[in-house]
Parts: sequence; structure tokens; C-alpha cells
Amino acid sequence: MVTILGAQENPLEAIKQEISQAYSQFYHNYTFSVRGVEAQIAGGNIADLTNPEPVINWRNQQFLRKDGLVSVGQRGHQVWIKYQVLADIQVYKSKTMLKKDQNLDATNTYAKSVPFEYFNALPIDRSYIGNASARSFLGANTTLSVDKVGPRILIYKHEIFSATLKEGPISLETSLQALENGVLNQVIQALNIRSKRVVQVKITGLLKGEVL
Repeated sequence: MVTILGAQENPLEAIKQEISQAYSQFYHNYTFSVRGVEAQIAGGNIADLTNPEPVINWRNQQFLRKDGLVSVGQRGHQVWIKYQVLADIQVYKSKTMLKKDQNLDATNTYAKSVPFEYFNALPIDRSYIGNASARSFLGANTTLSVDKVGPRILIYKHEIFSATLKEGPISLETSLQALENGVLNQVIQALNIRSKRVVQVKITGLLKGEVL
């Protein structure tokens, strides 16, 4: 990611503003509030930043931390800036213990505003609530991150669900029992309880599928 700085009388103040904007843009799907940015020159000549317009060179991994070191300007005229972002961010935590494959919803998660420090992995945003499940056991009050969750489980093992069976121009509805968990567009095995036949089913929605 590259950020172009506008012309400013004070390059260091412009850098602070661009750092604030870059973090706000990276976390635009979150409730993220920057209270301020501290920055100081760690190497190079600040005068090199006045002409032409300098650029800040970013790596996405840097946005997981509140502080860091960035190079500003073109190769050969770079200035190194040490910075710290003072901000608050809303994260989601588990309200109760979450079992493996348990879906996330408003009853078992809660939002909390915390000082932005650092993350080992990107936290989930509000779009995950109701659309994701726990990849493994998670204790209560665990901060939920993208590496800890997977797609929402639409059909659980042993659940009875409705599936469409197409035979030429005819479509029939039948009830099947899932032999494994399933997420959207996943193909799972299911049992026809009447015939005891195992069939392949593509998951198309909540407790819905299509026999292949």
C-alpha cells in the first residue's frame, strides 16, 4: 500500500495526518477512532520530503500494531519515521464458552471498545456476527479474530433438512438427515431415512439442500 502526501508547509504534520487516514481506511469496516498520532524522524533528512510529493510505503501487517517504522519518500531520498497511533477500536468477544462449529450470534458475543494496541490476527467486524462459526473451542471473553472463525454452519450433523431432488423437468422435495456439518455451497453426505440410501447434497441455505 502506498500513500501519497499532499503539499504541506510542515511535512511531519502531513505525515501524521496521512498515518491517521491510512489506519482509518484500513479499519473502515470497524468502529475505529483515532485520538492522535505521535511521530518522529528516525533517519534521513526531512527536507527531502518537500519536493516532489513524497509517498509512505506500507505493508498490511503494519496495521495490526499501533506503532511502527515507515519509510517516506522515493528510493535514495527516504526518511524513516517512527510513529504511534493513539486510537480505540471496537472488537467482538465471546460472551460464553463457544464450542467447535458453534455459530456466532448476538446471544453468545458482545462488542467492546478497547484501546488499539496490537493484534496477532485481524479481529472480526460486525459482518461476521450471524455469518460465522467457531473453528475450535473458545473460552468466554475471547477476542474473536478471523483465524478463529469459519463460515456459518447451515446444517449440523444429524439434523433433518429439506432437499430438492430434480428428475428431468420434475422437482421433488424430500427430507434427509445430515451425516456431517455443512456450510453454504458445500457438498455433504446425507441419509434418506426411508430408503436408508446415502446421497450427496449441495447446501443451498439454512436447512436446505439440493440432491446431486
